[in-house]
Amino acid sequence: REVDYLSEEEVRRFYQAIDTDRSKGSPIRKERFLALLSLLIQTGARIGEALSIKTTDIDREMLRIPVIGKGDVKRTLIINDQVLKQIDKYLAIRGSSSEYIFLALSGKSRWQQTDVNRSFNRYRKLSGITKKFTNHTLRHTFATHLILKNVSVPVVQKLLGHKNPKTTFYYYVGAVELNGAQEAIKDKFFDFIPGNK
Repeated sequence: REVDYLSEEEVRRFYQAIDTDRSKGSPIRKERFLALLSLLIQTGARIGEALSIKTTDIDREMLRIPVIGKGDVKRTLIINDQVLKQIDKYLAIRGSSSEYIFLALSGKSRWQQTDVNRSFNRYRKLSGITKKFTNHTLRHTFATHLILKNVSVPVVQKLLGHKNPKTTFYYYVGAVELNGAQEAIKDKFFDFIPGNK
C-alpha cells in the first residue's frame, strides 16, 4: 500500500507556517509545538511516546531518549543537536519544574493529545498543504525519507520499534517503488525514442 508522508518541500512549508506565526500570540505555544514537531519528524516517535518523555529521560551526551512504545516495547529515540536545541529553547521559556517535557500552557499538567491535534490542524491549514495528513504522518515521513535515502529496512525497523520487519517493509515499500518508478522515467532509458534526447 502507498504510505502517506510529507515531501521535503511540504516539511519546509509546515515549519515555515509555524515560524511565520511565531510573532503572534503566546511564544510558549509556538516553541512547544516546534519542539514537538522536531522530535516527531526527526525520531519517528509516536505522539503518545513523545508526550510521556520526562526531562530526566534525555541522555544529553549520547543524544538518546528511552521510550516505551506500542505493546510496551522499549526502544530508544536517537536525537540530534537541532532537536535538543529546540527542546531546550522551549524548556527555557515554559517556566515550570514539571518532570515532563511537554506541558499544557498552565504548566501544571501534561500536554494532551487532543490539544496537540488542535495545534497541528491549525498549522496544517496555515501551511497551505492541501493533502490530508495527521500528526502520525510525521512518523511515516521520518521512515519514508530514511528509506528513500537508502537506510536499510532493519535499521528503520529498529528506529520505529516494529517487532516484525514485515510491518516496516510492507508499509514503506510503496513509497520506494513509486520513487523508483519516477526516477526510471526521468532516466535516459528512453533516449532511443526520437525527440527524447
